[in-house]
Amino acid sequence: MNEPRDGRRRVVIDRVLPSVEGGAAPIKRVAGDRVDVEAHVFTDGHDGLTVRLLSRPLGEDEWAVTPMTLRWNDEWLGTFTVQKPGLHEYTVEAWVDHYLTWAREACRSRPGTRHRVRHWCRSLEGCREASVR
Repeated sequence: MNEPRDGRRRVVIDRVLPSVEGGAAPIKRVAGDRVDVEAHVFTDGHDGLTVRLLSRPLGEDEWAVTPMTLRWNDEWLGTFTVQKPGLHEYTVEAWVDHYLTWAREACRSRPGTRHRVRHWCRSLEGCREASVR
């Protein structure tokens, strides 16, 4: 059996909303409605997280993937739009983002290195944006 990578074993996803009877029944929406999904996602320590919302009409093979954003203290928010009538499913996935953790730590201001670190951090952010494209 394949073990999940270390970053996925350390993440807890809890309280995914909206939810009817703990996910036993579907939520109701009509085509064109926006569904706001929130989840409490956290890990041990202070490592950075990447959290994504996956959604699709029931029976489809491909998931639509939307990044979730941190609202405050472990609460993440993502949205998707119901594209057509019928049942839809959604789930949340998350992992420890080792690059984000490293970049955040590297960009902390240290005495005597503020200018150099600030310039380096802008370069890192540019690299991160380019890697997403």
